[in-house]
Amino acid sequence: MDNIKRSARAERGERLNGQIKLTGTKLTGTKLTRRRIPLSCQARRVRKLKCNREKPCQNCVIRGDIAIATCSYAKKNDARSPGSTLQPEQEDMRARINRLENSILSVISKEKKNNIPPLSPSLGKNNDDHVGQAGGQKSSVDTRSTHWDSILNDLGAMKDAWIDDHNQFETSLPPATSSYRPSLLGSLTEPPDRATVLASLPSRKEGDKLIERFFEGYNPSIPACYLFHKTTYMKQIEGFWEEPQKARIIWIGLYFSTMCLALQSYARNNDIPPEYQDTLATVIDLYRIRTAQCLIIADITRPVYLMIETMLCYAFIKYAYERDGDMGTWLLSGNIMRLALQQGYHRDPDQHSGLSVYEGEMRRRVWLIVTQHEMHGIKLL
Repeated sequence: MDNIKRSARAERGERLNGQIKLTGTKLTGTKLTRRRIPLSCQARRVRKLKCNREKPCQNCVIRGDIAIATCSYAKKNDARSPGSTLQPEQEDMRARINRLENSILSVISKEKKNNIPPLSPSLGKNNDDHVGQAGGQKSSVDTRSTHWDSILNDLGAMKDAWIDDHNQFETSLPPATSSYRPSLLGSLTEPPDRATVLASLPSRKEGDKLIERFFEGYNPSIPACYLFHKTTYMKQIEGFWEEPQKARIIWIGLYFSTMCLALQSYARNNDIPPEYQDTLATVIDLYRIRTAQCLIIADITRPVYLMIETMLCYAFIKYAYERDGDMGTWLLSGNIMRLALQQGYHRDPDQHSGLSVYEGEMRRRVWLIVTQHEMHGIKLL
């Protein structure tokens, strides 16, 4: 009875330890592998939609000319793309399947070599499922070889299906690129180190002159000066020049942005100083890039102090190059709004007991500019 139970369990293809259960059919031969050809077209496989196998299929016709152009079917001779690679865990899984196949083949070869008799002599007499007709006479069929072949067939099908799924996933991924675009949202080249950023600063005398220009050259279309309390900001600049290495990178970006806005006011009002007659555009572009690099180093996804103010100044700089409503400034405005909400600028500062009167007033100013920037944008006069 125990032998019959073990044989029946082996016929169903179940592992005794319960870890793997495979169901197969009677097959002859030592190993049978097949490649599963996808039935759906490429576009429907990516979108996980039904395909009626027409050329073009019904779903591709509904979705228009672009979808029709991508309606293609896999051919029988389609091979795995030579450039595709597997992850370490996928390689490990494939290696385990290969080891299992080799182990089963080794067991089969040993059984054939040693001519091991069937597990149960009575199995061929009592189990009608394993009795076949040959020339009108009944003959017993060896269920062990059928069982091993069934498992090998299932393993081969599992490997092929797994590789096909991996290939379909790879074809659905957009092509990777290592190129960079010189903008904040498009990612700059790798940001320079702190020493390189500091080396781009002007002299203290020249920097103070630009900051004075920033506060004096008021422009109602660019309300950047409202983000600052002049006396406080000048004290911060004085402390920075005493120990520039201790300044936070986001503050350095804010300093670059205010100087860049001051330089842009020269070009806007046509009163360029003699020292900038030939280099104004170059210096403006340098300070703009340094502002963006400082923002990237500080990580624009982190709601840190002065991040909103620096991003607003950078947006004001960008408006000198882009028209109102352009995608770049629109996305930047959305990021600023989300960061401001995350930092709680929309809440009444009076409800925060830890904020001073000055800090509460500055938060109100920042929130007002953020909301106006988001709703109306900024039009340069």
